[in-house]
Amino acid sequence: MVALLAASGITSAELKRLKRANLVVGGIRPDVAIAKSGPRLARKVPIDAFALEVLTAYLAKRDEMTCTSEWLFVAPLPASP
Repeated sequence: MVALLAASGITSAELKRLKRANLVVGGIRPDVAIAKSGPRLARKVPIDAFALEVLTAYLAKRDEMTCTSEWLFVAPLPASP
């Protein structure tokens, strides 16, 4: 989460509304799509290169999760005793 905040300059309020599909780390210009909120227009924000490795690793783990949520950042369930 910190890597995405630092690498894109988005706000924490925008970060908590992100869905998995909003973050694109592949291709020529990695970016995060921010939806319109209040007076701020929808936009695509480029991601600085320094954060790509950690975000790519996070997405790989996120995609392995058996989570039905579309949110980008989710809290894992506690392990069963």
